[in-house]
Amino acid sequence: MSTSAVTVRIEDSVKQDAQEVLEDIGLSMTAAVTVFLKAVARTGTIPFPLEADPFHSQPHQARLAQSVARAERGEFAQVTTLEALEAASR
Repeated sequence: MSTSAVTVRIEDSVKQDAQEVLEDIGLSMTAAVTVFLKAVARTGTIPFPLEADPFHSQPHQARLAQSVARAERGEFAQVTTLEALEAASR
């Protein structure tokens, strides 16, 4: 079986964090990438769900912009319960 080299650019902290996890479970980075790529080749999909971070969704960003604008105008609600906070944020 012939092999090919794959070069990937990734943030140092991500690489370090991943290496620590992989070492804990006894896998090298090469073995982990190989497992991932074999799963992709076998199934034709990414082997885990990919979801957008809801923080960056258009509705959330619009709501955040609205809240920032209210805060900049000095419109602060003073609440003492979670229910009151939820009502004030509508």
